[in-house]
Amino acid sequence: MYRYLAALSGILLALPFSFPAPPAYLLALLVFLCAVALQPDTRIHAPVIAVVFGLIATALLSNVEAVLAGRADPVRALYTSGYFILFLYGYYARRVQVLLRYYAYAVTLISLAIVGAFVASEAYRYGTLLFVVPTMRLWGAEFFPDWPNFFALELLLGVYLNWFWRRQVGSTAVCVVGAVLTTSRFVWLALAIMALIELLRRRAVVFYFLPFVIAAYGVAVAAPHYLPAAVQERLQVVSDRTEIASSVFRLFAQAPLLGNGSVLLDASVGHMGFESFHNSYFDVLVRHGLVGLFFLVLLLCPWRVRWRHLRHGACLPVLGLFVIGACFQNFLKHPHLFMLLALIISRPDATLPRRVARKKPKPRPEGEPLPAGYPDLATSGRGHG
Repeated sequence: MYRYLAALSGILLALPFSFPAPPAYLLALLVFLCAVALQPDTRIHAPVIAVVFGLIATALLSNVEAVLAGRADPVRALYTSGYFILFLYGYYARRVQVLLRYYAYAVTLISLAIVGAFVASEAYRYGTLLFVVPTMRLWGAEFFPDWPNFFALELLLGVYLNWFWRRQVGSTAVCVVGAVLTTSRFVWLALAIMALIELLRRRAVVFYFLPFVIAAYGVAVAAPHYLPAAVQERLQVVSDRTEIASSVFRLFAQAPLLGNGSVLLDASVGHMGFESFHNSYFDVLVRHGLVGLFFLVLLLCPWRVRWRHLRHGACLPVLGLFVIGACFQNFLKHPHLFMLLALIISRPDATLPRRVARKKPKPRPEGEPLPAGYPDLATSGRGHG
């Protein structure tokens, strides 16, 4: 039963649907509650419990003043505070490898669906403008949820799992194509991170990475002279992130220790009235202050990682994907993504490639003496019927 439930959970986590609208991600909540109900006696490390509930307590304290002053909705305050308990999903889930494998299957099929929708909607007619013009970038919003950035990270997680864990070249390529078609700019950075990690693990950084850096520098110098005006305008949108950052520090100065709570401050961020901080760390810093950010950083620290988990497998690449990605989008506040990250951090051995996951111990040569303290059953008379 647990195997089928794990497979279903992996498929559901690959479908970030919300009803009636965000943040009501009912599928993620269903997966979490089922895992807790089936494993109520799960033992969790005391430091993890302390950090999770420390972050929840900080969020509740930061919301008290906003709720009492009538500036925040009590229901929203409870949701944003209790949200961090979803991190414990990584300890309650069972058959983790089955879950992640079916997640990778589902994401690969979704990538094929993206390619099909891309062809059926004739979005290819836009050409390179598809990656530049905001209205054209949203070509897939009518077919897929959380388009483009959050959905792109779902696909990128499939890319990392298929490559660093399953070593499936075909599935990796399909997911890369699907991620690129989301038109999210973070996809290119994520692929660069993936290439760098692979080169470092193969100890080929000197031979391959340095020439790549030199070539990239040449392209960066020459590109402004040849890029179309629309592409240059798209690249200049990055300046809006600096405007967001300046607004964040202004809001942070109002309540630096515990933050401003869950009051809806996002609409006032930036000169264009952005609806998001586009940064998980800024979000926590403004809402829950330095204390909340401190607990969040502790939460992202892998507690059970060994050297072979870093040398092999998908734990380190996935953690880097989320930690760096959270600087460009509020990925850590998405339930599906947050639960998957918690699962991989808490079970790093689950994403080791098969060739290194379980190395059989070498058999003791016949006639070799046993270590001191071990009885010899053949001479002691014990162990016989």
